[in-house]
Amino acid sequence: MLTAVTGKRIETRTVTVEEAVQLGFYEPAAHSHVWQNVEGYKVDPQEVAEFGIETESLKIYLERNKSLLLAGYSQVKLVGFFIKK
Repeated sequence: MLTAVTGKRIETRTVTVEEAVQLGFYEPAAHSHVWQNVEGYKVDPQEVAEFGIETESLKIYLERNKSLLLAGYSQVKLVGFFIKK
């Protein structure tokens, strides 16, 4: 979706926790990425609406922040990793 919004090819790759650590990730942080991929943060949009919090799609968020994305990723070729078990 980043590529679709920014028009730039943004690559990611999937690595194991061990590979992430070899690439410089702090091991507990790498494990937290596994948890996010498996379990994640569960949010009930109706429940948070009771507190005045409005949710939006990732695409709308990215489009709204397109200029920041383009500035922040102007020199970046590999944006992130998906860490698997």
